[in-house]
Amino acid sequence: MNTSLTTKTALVTGAAGGLGKAVAKAFLHAGASVIITDINEPMLQTTYKELSELGPVHAIAGDLTSPQVTTNLIETAREQYSKLDILVNNAGIMDRFDPIGDIDMSFWDRILAVNLTAPARVTRAAVQEFLRESRPDGRTGGAILTVGSINGLRGGIAGAAYTTTKHALVGLTRNTAAHYARKGIRSNIIMPGLMETNIRTAYANGVNEGGKALAWKSVDVNPGQVDVDELAKLVVFACSDDAGYLNGAIISTDHGWQAI
Repeated sequence: MNTSLTTKTALVTGAAGGLGKAVAKAFLHAGASVIITDINEPMLQTTYKELSELGPVHAIAGDLTSPQVTTNLIETAREQYSKLDILVNNAGIMDRFDPIGDIDMSFWDRILAVNLTAPARVTRAAVQEFLRESRPDGRTGGAILTVGSINGLRGGIAGAAYTTTKHALVGLTRNTAAHYARKGIRSNIIMPGLMETNIRTAYANGVNEGGKALAWKSVDVNPGQVDVDELAKLVVFACSDDAGYLNGAIISTDHGWQAI
């Protein structure tokens, strides 16, 4: 199926590399206009130069824990492309496998701010934009795709903070789907397994060895690593009008790892 998004504008967070970059690229191949954002400005600019050869793309560097950055993203969508149709909540950071008894609460606060509060804030702003009465042609509605994790279905593959945020994103996704289904807004979440992304940079400062040992027991039975380019195709489809029936879905994308 060749999904076309030629009339759509998409916002992808955490788009400087990994899955976010792959998703932005897939949206451009499908004909969409794309806004990319990431906290890593040098990496984002490199990605922007690469993606700008594929179609209309706009890059905004910033920390999504800042409310002003969210405002800037929505305003840019309106100014550059007159509207926003799709949000992909991809930005996130990994913890260091700390169970709740060992975690530094300031680190807990940072993980929740980036992985839960920030996507909640961007989702709120996107919903308000999707319902704006002065949108082109008066057409309201939109699609939200949140990147969760197998950690939102399992308890022992990461630390307490990361695991909590990924479980909570399931609740945010389904609550949004339930409240706005009759207003043309769809909200779904994918639950990937292991991927080649830069999220593992969190391990540079060390890990909780006990937490890591528990996680690796599950990693040993992981059937395979997820290809981000292939997963990006699913994201595009889930956000397209071809998937208009898909709402409130929790989509496991882990080669069956969660099923073991």
